[in-house]
Amino acid sequence: MRIGPKHPLYNEPELQLSDFWNYTYVDYSARVFMNYPGLDAFLEINPDRVVTSEDRLMKSTLISEGTMYGIGSKLPPAYNQRFHFRNIPLGDLHYILVGIERTGSKRSAIVARYLEILADILENL
Repeated sequence: MRIGPKHPLYNEPELQLSDFWNYTYVDYSARVFMNYPGLDAFLEINPDRVVTSEDRLMKSTLISEGTMYGIGSKLPPAYNQRFHFRNIPLGDLHYILVGIERTGSKRSAIVARYLEILADILENL
């Protein structure tokens, strides 16, 4: 979970997700096209205080410049520094990334390159 320097809880020593019930959660709106629910279906997020953004930069700006918070994958240190994010671990909550390929089919060049880039990104987190 991440919050920005203007958030009232930014300097609190210990925080739990429940501390954010009265604050607005910024989610990606693109998830409506996915076949699985968003984090708000699994976590205690106030459904009356959710806004969505289809753009990562907009989501980051909303969190950095106000009292909103976000939950997502680990970001590169330079990105966190750019927005002055405070990252708050949520325990053992994890997403699993899975790739499915057809047996006996050759991996396309674009998929192979995507997997190389993804492996580099994950290795450097």
